[in-house]
Order: sequence, then structure tokens, then C-alpha cells
Amino acid sequence: MIEAVCSRYGVDRGQLAARGSRSPARAALAYLAKHHTEATRAELVPILGLSRPESVPNLSARFAALLQSESNARRDLLALERALGLSGENSKSV
Repeated sequence: MIEAVCSRYGVDRGQLAARGSRSPARAALAYLAKHHTEATRAELVPILGLSRPESVPNLSARFAALLQSESNARRDLLALERALGLSGENSKSV
């Protein structure tokens, strides 16, 4: 999932984990992890460059808001879900 997000957004793992980054890739990964994995918030903290688990839902919510307002975000999510074989598995996404 991490590699797919990095590839889709043209970032590397270091950029994904950069503290304070407003990259949509970070938000997309938080959203996908929430909806399609059993990963805990604590497990996502180092991957997303966050300081505490309580910050993970904020990233996920940011991407959910982008899904409501930006067609690019919806297109990215659908492409990622397809690439990961997740299309249609989760009614909570999109």
C-alpha cells in the first residue's frame, strides 16, 4: 500500500514521513489504511511522520474532505484501490 501511494503521488517514503508535510499522499495513505487494513494508529505514526497516534485520524479526515471537494482526489483513490485490488471491497471509501 505504501509503495502504491508513493508511486501514485510521485513521492518517496522519506517525503511521506516528513514531519509537517501537507502532502496529499500522507492523507491518502492514512485514509486507505483506515478503510482497508487492520493497521493501528501507532503502527502508522512512523510511516506518516507523525508525533502521536491521535494525529492519524486528522490526516484521514483531511483526505475524506478532499474526496468531497476535489475530483482529482476521487480519481486518485479509485486508481489506488484498483491497483491494490480493493475496488468495491469497502463501501466506506468514496
